[in-house]
Amino acid sequence: MTRLGLHIHRNNKRSDILNWYQKLQPTAVLLLSVDDVFVRDLKAVSPGTKAIGRVVVNDSEQQITGAGAKAFLNKLEGKVAEHPSVDYWVGYNEAFHVPSEIGRYAEFEIDRMKMLERYGKKALIGGFSQGAPEITDGGATWAKFRPALEYALANGHGLHLHEYAGPYIGWGVNTPDGLNQWDHARGRSKGTSTDPNVWRSATLDGWHTLRYRMVYRLFNTWGLGALPLYLTEFGNDNTDPRPGGQGAGYKDWRGTEWARVPGLGDFAEQCRWYMWQVSHDSYVKGAVLFGWDGSGGLG
Repeated sequence: MTRLGLHIHRNNKRSDILNWYQKLQPTAVLLLSVDDVFVRDLKAVSPGTKAIGRVVVNDSEQQITGAGAKAFLNKLEGKVAEHPSVDYWVGYNEAFHVPSEIGRYAEFEIDRMKMLERYGKKALIGGFSQGAPEITDGGATWAKFRPALEYALANGHGLHLHEYAGPYIGWGVNTPDGLNQWDHARGRSKGTSTDPNVWRSATLDGWHTLRYRMVYRLFNTWGLGALPLYLTEFGNDNTDPRPGGQGAGYKDWRGTEWARVPGLGDFAEQCRWYMWQVSHDSYVKGAVLFGWDGSGGLG
């Protein structure tokens, strides 16, 4: 089995998706539009795959208090009852990671986990974007979210995070040569690694991709290192700050100066490198590549 699954926006070109899952046997699939027949077909060809569902709402609907929070939980509960094929449900997307909000968000996520338990389902909590929450404050921000993490581990739920970097997936990774970083004092990039050997350590971490390793070192000090983690989005995208030039995503990246840098490889090679890194961490249960779009390809 592989941890490399798909973030599926629409379930069109089903034969292509099923072929991917039959060949690779990924551990996860994330669906924005759930079709139980399709999920059953997918699990038939890839029995170890966990289906992750998401209810898409506008940013203004992402509320953690009052009537707004209750409305979302009610909407999610309806989807959970309607789609029994889904194993995990995520909640809000890339929100509430700042210190003033994340403590209340933990309470909201505990409520969401308890609701799902009534249906025999599990939650993936968090959903934080790349580069968040803060990790350089000695764990102070993450500590406010700790009650939800503790509840999740004790009750069979998990955490999910997003990891992107651009103009290449390894930008911001702490390679031994000190490159791939932003020089804040000079306002420029420190340069890009061209030696393939610097990418071959299985203990690298980073400020964008492989940031989860910094997070789990903190979790280990709290006894939470076994909390299951799903990387529910990853890929090549803009990060700030970053080197100039093209590279706002993998399609824009093709044919740019970055495609010619020795050691980086093309987008497929960068994904292979990232999945090789992920494969060394048993607590990472799956990673889904963003994303299978309406035309039936990666968008």
